This record gives sequence, structure tokens and C-alpha cells, in this order.
Amino acid sequence: MRILVTLDGSDLSETALGPAKQVADEQNAEIYLMRVADTPPKPSVTPRVRSSDALLDSGSTGRPLGYVQTPTDYEATIDDKTVTEHLEDEAEQEMLQYLKEKGIFFGDRSVMYEIAIDDDPAEMIIESAQENEIDLIVMATHDRSGLGKLLKGSVADEVLESGVAPVLLVHPTGETEMLPAGSER
Repeated sequence: MRILVTLDGSDLSETALGPAKQVADEQNAEIYLMRVADTPPKPSVTPRVRSSDALLDSGSTGRPLGYVQTPTDYEATIDDKTVTEHLEDEAEQEMLQYLKEKGIFFGDRSVMYEIAIDDDPAEMIIESAQENEIDLIVMATHDRSGLGKLLKGSVADEVLESGVAPVLLVHPTGETEMLPAGSER
């Protein structure tokens, strides 16, 4: 059996670890810890031109010295990587460290780590579950309803309705709810 535990770095998401460990111990399951995060915001670079920068550069741009192109002109680079790539690399390293710290919770059990940086966490969870042939997804839920659910949506509902695997939901109260794949709540 393979269990996917989704974490977003919040204390609430970490409440899924206990129930996941219990099922893993009962079923002698492999654990897949997945850290899901939104794409980091793009850095903004704005032109910096002072009146004292009247000299033009020696290149063909004809722009005053001190001019920095905006992201619409190009994406700034550092050591042949874009600023966005640097931010994503840093975020991935932090997330991997986070997952390894949480993986200790499972003791000697086999733990796999996955990081997903995307604007659609539900899609990333569903793809991971399919690719890794996951038998159970364990995730915490905010239990949003009404306007909150309408505005923010529900990652748990999307994952559940996808039918990729049964979902063990952990509510903020600590109560758990096992739901079959493809069901609605």
C-alpha cells in the first residue's frame, strides 16, 4: 500500500501526519510526503534612471547608464538563471528540508519526498497520486463552507472528486473521515 500525505507547511496540514502514520503502521504502507506550494511571485524590476545618468552606454541600446530593463523587456538573470528560477530553487531546498523533518515522524518506514510548486495544488496532488499509484491520500481540510469555499475553493474536494484514490480527511477538530474515491462531501 502507498499513502500520499499532503502538506502545505501549515500547522493544520501537519495534523494529517498522525492518522497517516496509524494507517501506515496497520497496513505496512510506504509513505509519500508531498509539499505543495503556490508558484512564487515574479520579482518586479523597475527602471532606475537618475538625472545624473546622462551618459549613454557604449552598446547599441542607447539607454542611459543605470537603466534596468523591466520584466516585460526580459527576465533578469543571475549566474545564467532567472531570478524566478533562483527563488524556486531556494523554495525547493526549504521545502525538502521541511519534508525530511516531518519524515522523521515515521521512524524506519520508507518515506518518499515530493515537492510541487504550482498555482493549482489539487492538480499536482492528483498527478502525483496517479504517477505513484497511490492507494490512499491523507490530507487536512480547512472545512470551509459558504463564501469561503466559493472564493478559495477546496483542494480536498477537487482531489476527492477526481476519483484518483480514497481520501482520509483530517478535520481541524482532529476527527477523521474516510471517503471513497470519486465521492462528494
